[in-house]
Amino acid sequence: MRRIGVCIIIALFLGTASCAWLTGAEKQNGNQTGDGSPQTIAESTANLPIPYDFNDIVVPQQMELDPDESVAFEVESSPIGALVFSGRVEPVSLFEFFRTNMPSNGWKLISYLKYQPYLMIYRKANRMCILHIKDGTFSTNLHVWVTPRISQQTGSSGMQEETLNQ
Repeated sequence: MRRIGVCIIIALFLGTASCAWLTGAEKQNGNQTGDGSPQTIAESTANLPIPYDFNDIVVPQQMELDPDESVAFEVESSPIGALVFSGRVEPVSLFEFFRTNMPSNGWKLISYLKYQPYLMIYRKANRMCILHIKDGTFSTNLHVWVTPRISQQTGSSGMQEETLNQ
């Protein structure tokens, strides 16, 4: 009977110790600082950004893709679509991440709004990208929209514009 009691105590001790170890590892590797507050992107430089469905748009690993709210496809060899992410990062840190990384992938910043909400508009030769960053109650939300760019010779209807001579 005494052996059973000792085994139970050892099992409880090992279970408690392993849970404490896992919690510590999650704090080191996860998306939170030790006090539960969101991280800045710079605090986690070991985590390299991920390109997901657009090879020229990288997203920090702290942001998790929501496949139920996302759609991506290809038109004329150009990936386009809308991807939705959420994660525990500071919105301003995410804004600065994209401001630094998008130009290095060939995107040109056209315009932006900063602070609640963050909105960034980029362009390339054949595509446009809109990034929307919003601070949620428990996480930061990121929407990435990539669309084909309408050329200047093409009107909103997709047809060649003609000038009227009077």
